[in-house]
Amino acid sequence: MSDNSTNHLRTTNIHPLFWSDAEAAPFENCINCKMNLPESNTPYLIEKAVRGFDGEKVTATIFEYAVCVNCAQEMNLKLSKGSRERIESFFKERVNFQQRFNQLRDQDDEEWLRRCLVHHEEVNEEGECQLYALCQGDQMLYQEFPYMIRTEALDEMMDLLSAETLRQLDDFKDDLIDGPSEFKELLKKGGPKVLL
Repeated sequence: MSDNSTNHLRTTNIHPLFWSDAEAAPFENCINCKMNLPESNTPYLIEKAVRGFDGEKVTATIFEYAVCVNCAQEMNLKLSKGSRERIESFFKERVNFQQRFNQLRDQDDEEWLRRCLVHHEEVNEEGECQLYALCQGDQMLYQEFPYMIRTEALDEMMDLLSAETLRQLDDFKDDLIDGPSEFKELLKKGGPKVLL
């Protein structure tokens, strides 16, 4: 996003959609370094894979986590250079973050999340998607984030990744899953993907 967008940064209290469903409360710790996120001044990312989403409520959460930006950058650098470059090109070609920010900056959270960032389509009752937010302390930051990506767009991105990168993401995903066995089976069969 261009520098002038940062002059118009918007913040709100973290929307309950981005709370931990397991705790029914805001995330407290980075999944990697265990830093206390609300008390820290360090920005952090939240990612949730969900089934059934209409912009306001989720039918089921498959996995969720919060990670501080320092750990996210470390993890991102472990991915192959080619994979990182291809994903960056994918977003540059398909998403105009500045234009999106200008259109949505005064809108409710639901409008930021209702349509896929890439395909601009909603998710049906049975559909799957992933939700992303950037937070700091107890605030959610609005610039490139928050957004929703449908599974179909994530599959397109996964096709751009090297075998080594896919293995690393799958290993990380396996560590995240602590839910019903049907979700573990779904993930083994190529379900939601972790995308740092």
